[in-house]
Amino acid sequence: MDTDKLNPDILAKYMAQSPLDTQDWDEEATIIGGLSFDEEPLEEEGLLLEGMGFRHVLGLAPVLLGRDAGCTLSLNSKTVSRYHLAIYKFGKHYWMRDLHSTNGILHNQVKTLHAVIRAGDQLQLGDQAFQVLGAPPLQEEYAKQCIVVFLDLADSTRLSEKEGKAFTQAIQTEISKLEDRILVYRGLPLKQLGDGLMCAFGLYALPAGGLSVADQALAFAWEAVRAFRTIPDYPHLRLRVGLHMGEITLRHEEAAIDIFGDTVNLASRLEYTNKEYGTQIMISEALYHEASRTRPFLREVDTVRVAGKEEPVKIYAWDENSQAPGSDSILSAYHQALTLYRQGKFPQARACLQAPNLHKDTVAQTLARRLHTLPENAPEDWDGIWQLEKIT
Repeated sequence: MDTDKLNPDILAKYMAQSPLDTQDWDEEATIIGGLSFDEEPLEEEGLLLEGMGFRHVLGLAPVLLGRDAGCTLSLNSKTVSRYHLAIYKFGKHYWMRDLHSTNGILHNQVKTLHAVIRAGDQLQLGDQAFQVLGAPPLQEEYAKQCIVVFLDLADSTRLSEKEGKAFTQAIQTEISKLEDRILVYRGLPLKQLGDGLMCAFGLYALPAGGLSVADQALAFAWEAVRAFRTIPDYPHLRLRVGLHMGEITLRHEEAAIDIFGDTVNLASRLEYTNKEYGTQIMISEALYHEASRTRPFLREVDTVRVAGKEEPVKIYAWDENSQAPGSDSILSAYHQALTLYRQGKFPQARACLQAPNLHKDTVAQTLARRLHTLPENAPEDWDGIWQLEKIT
């Protein structure tokens, strides 16, 4: 998928395509590095990548090497995969990561999947050779706000107990591929959380043109959901994703980056909010207003107070049926019912939810069940905001 040319028509066409490249990956290749060090910590240094006519100074944004025209360094070689290698800053070091390429990467003549790189290192991608050189120390700073994304596999504990080790290995392989795709979409994978991930988009400046940061994050979320539906031997798995945009506190350590604050907490709560509404991607109003090319795929869901947060939040969900025939009438009927519900006109709202096809809409059915528990007349202090407790 060409992330720099995404528009609603292309995204609709993309829905029918395979979400991830099915490239061979040498599972026996040596994994070097990780998120801990046995060596003495090094001082932070600047680096540049030189080779094949390129001389590129490394910054905070990931550098992608591959055949695709959207890569930072686009390589014209059949021995190189479409997205072959990512180099990115994590903690105080630069890391190289094989993006599940066909021919792999030689790091200082050793086939490697993931490793810290330093001045003097050599990288070989097929027949393309690069050298890592020293450069002046980095002068960039991380942004003070970003998009935080939480992904988690629904019902993972039960599935792991039922399916056993093979299932766990398949999920871990898919999570590894998702980490690749986060980098391809110019995000940064931060940590694994059981059968899920936390990542961030917009921590650093991106080149002008192409998708906005919000559209990058949302396009990645949809690709991730689709990828988990098509894992061999385990079809129709449900990945839940929550996204929120706001200010964060960032901790920059030797071999890690972590982020904290209300933005992180709300993104996490939006992930589990999907369970209440039968959705898979839930976002905040703040992110909705930043989306442009992906906005036609978003629908208003509700206004809620989530556990641990006093301020109400208007929430939106990704609607994969937004381009299907009849979707406009479904969304119009739901929006009318939601408006009446917020006004405290419960009988009229119930009547709106009797519209054809709404019985198949999980968001509409959530509101219908809620209205069934409410009285005919709204309480005097009714504000149309639903208190959403943590869902287990």
